[in-house]
Amino acid sequence: MISGFEDFTYELTEEERGVFLPRLVEHLDLVKKQGNTGPSHSMTNKDLAVAIGLPDTGSGPRMRKLIHAVRVERLVTALCSGASGYYLAENLQQLEYCLLSIRQRIRSIAEVASALAEDCEAFAQKGLFDEP
Repeated sequence: MISGFEDFTYELTEEERGVFLPRLVEHLDLVKKQGNTGPSHSMTNKDLAVAIGLPDTGSGPRMRKLIHAVRVERLVTALCSGASGYYLAENLQQLEYCLLSIRQRIRSIAEVASALAEDCEAFAQKGLFDEP
């Protein structure tokens, strides 16, 4: 769970883990078997949610949580993402490019966290949030 986003990032429910996660794995396995791999076969969150019957209400964050589980638990390998959505890499170069993109996003978030940490120190030293 991510602080400030608890309503969206809570752990998978029993239904999500028992029903929708297996459906997602099955769908991705079928996509791979049909040869629909690579960025030209990207699937959006909505595409995937519809394919597995995930209710539309707030499905974006929950779909990302399901994708996270698929990747971290290695239920389907080489599941990449790009500006057009999720896709299964068809070669090592696509997988490496996705990994590079993720590492660049990590660096960008770390830079923001560092700047905010400096703000916290400066505000604390100046007492900017002290009550009168």
